[in-house]
Amino acid sequence: MPHYRESNELIKKICFIGLFDAKTDGRSLNMAQALARLGHEVTIVNTGDTTTSKIIRESGFSCINIAVDLRRKLRYIWLDYQREVISKLKRLQFDVILACDVYSLGAASKLTKVMKSMLVYDSREIYSALGSLHGKDLQQYFITLNERMNLKRVSKIIVSGDLDSEYLKKSLTSKVPYYTVMNLPYSRPKIESNIIREKFNLSNDTKVVLYQGMLMKGRGLTNAIQAVAQIENTVLCIMGVGSYRYEIQKFIEKNNFQDKAFIADPVTYGELHLWTCSADTGILLFEPVSKSYQLALPNKLFEYCMAGIPSVATDLPAIRQITDTDKISLLVGKELVISDIATAIKKTFDAEFRNEFDSNYSKYSSKYCYETQYDTINEIFDI
Repeated sequence: MPHYRESNELIKKICFIGLFDAKTDGRSLNMAQALARLGHEVTIVNTGDTTTSKIIRESGFSCINIAVDLRRKLRYIWLDYQREVISKLKRLQFDVILACDVYSLGAASKLTKVMKSMLVYDSREIYSALGSLHGKDLQQYFITLNERMNLKRVSKIIVSGDLDSEYLKKSLTSKVPYYTVMNLPYSRPKIESNIIREKFNLSNDTKVVLYQGMLMKGRGLTNAIQAVAQIENTVLCIMGVGSYRYEIQKFIEKNNFQDKAFIADPVTYGELHLWTCSADTGILLFEPVSKSYQLALPNKLFEYCMAGIPSVATDLPAIRQITDTDKISLLVGKELVISDIATAIKKTFDAEFRNEFDSNYSKYSSKYCYETQYDTINEIFDI
């Protein structure tokens, strides 16, 4: 028997499938929370550990664990993951399956056929031109081929910015509707936090510049380290996981930047706001090495803003569309000149700039919060 909400609308059973550790994936957790608030039942397929499973269940969602060794090469992870997902889900029933990334699209497509359910694809990146695969043409070819082969059953596509949908309509498909769901955080107040200084024994007058997110090539991290090294009484905290972590640490040590930059272990998405609030400035220095990075509109831009700190970002089209209207970030040229980055960071410390940013914080935080997208979420998952 179908279940209904108080408004007499049908409660839908929705399954999120994605090759990620859900506890650090803000995009999926925020969307799941929106659907739960709208009255639907959400199940998340998780590749994380028992901590992640606990967080998912405590958040009010069901959880299905998939055991995958993420240390192996992507092609082996991908094949094992798809087999496990299909094996564990094929006897279940969902009204909607959300493929949260290209790596889950094949399994989601097969399950949609079995369940006769609706398939929604979250193209959170331009998967046919990934920044992380710049120069790796063979890997990029197979990912692009997989995406095209599994589009047949996709009913709706979600993107993180309007420029993405314009590009994908030309390069991927124009036969299904696109919906923009930006990588916005939920509305929450700025917290008086000093956790970064406390954890790393920094003095209270030390300025903290923060990078949070995946540690990958093409994020301008070595440029950021060198820029912060030019600024007195300032350090760079790099927080996240990814294949580039070892190279960053080696770069810091080789150049004797240990007193100017350090890597912090990632925290859960629920804890992240506390850490972000303890910084003075955020950075997001995407290098336009691929179409995906050229059109980037990352969640950290808005997470920094919600924490009440300005940021320094690469002058990319989607980011500029935001900053032309609301000065939540200072932009630097795509060349990521180290002296320009240092100058922009120092400007965010200026009292005049800070006062203007602080005076507009209430407007920014209410405009760029996830709750503003509920109508879009409801429309996407309406069968």
